Amino acid sequence: MSPTKFQTNLQLNKRILSIVIFTFVCYLSIGLPLAVLPGFVHGKLGFNSVLAGLIISVQYFATLASRPHAGRYADHIGPKKVVIFGLSCCGISGLMYVFASLTIATPMLSLILLCVGRVF
Repeated sequence: MSPTKFQTNLQLNKRILSIVIFTFVCYLSIGLPLAVLPGFVHGKLGFNSVLAGLIISVQYFATLASRPHAGRYADHIGPKKVVIFGLSCCGISGLMYVFASLTIATPMLSLILLCVGRVF
């Protein structure tokens, strides 16, 4: 195998690995709250199961609303900037979850922070 072909394969493998890692992190950040949030809203905050389900559903409504815009932005400013923006939003979402857990004494504020976090 020639050095240039080896370098090309190595570069291709790095690109594929970066996409796989990015996809794993995205789905992990989406999937982990699904296991925790219903118990938090129903058990810790004391709201009913329907409201816990609505908190989970907020993210899907936000996804439906933002997906066309994300595609347009990726076409206009490039996919790398859109991915960085999306990862920043994931970080903000995590901060909102932390703030929601810190404001457990005021359940309505905690619920609002969870909603804001789910939208991000």
